[in-house]
Amino acid sequence: MNKTDRVDLMTQKLNKEFPELDFTAKEITGRVVRLASVFQTRFERVLKIYDLSLQVFSVLAAIRVSGSPYAISPKQILATAFLTTGGLSNILKRLESRNLVTRIPDPSDRRGVLVQLTAKGKEVIEEALLEQIEEEKKITTILSQEEQATLQQLLSKVLIDIDPRADNT
Repeated sequence: MNKTDRVDLMTQKLNKEFPELDFTAKEITGRVVRLASVFQTRFERVLKIYDLSLQVFSVLAAIRVSGSPYAISPKQILATAFLTTGGLSNILKRLESRNLVTRIPDPSDRRGVLVQLTAKGKEVIEEALLEQIEEEKKITTILSQEEQATLQQLLSKVLIDIDPRADNT
């Protein structure tokens, strides 16, 4: 028995209604969009343990991966995290109220600030990151290491073409 997914079902119907159209790209993009939704649901379930959303997680992770002393500018956070400027301001206020980050003066720009992880923030992001990695492993274990490498390369190729890289902005 051949297994089908939601995208197969939709493209079968589309092909029936619009036989003159080529749905090859939809079969790819539809699966990526569906996977993004499934991934987001699974990741949010893991992060809920730490009272984090995906956006908040990405902010804390951006700060943590900056290295010691775990302090970067809001502009540097935006280059890595997946959110808007307005969204970042609100997230930083919530993170400060939870004592996960603090704002400190930027020694290289007296008008600027850096966002720094607190000890509690560092502990939370490191624990959440470990859980997130385990969830990602569960999701991808259906693929061999070679398949994972190929998929990673192909997805990266598409993403680089349609989404500007942080170091090129």
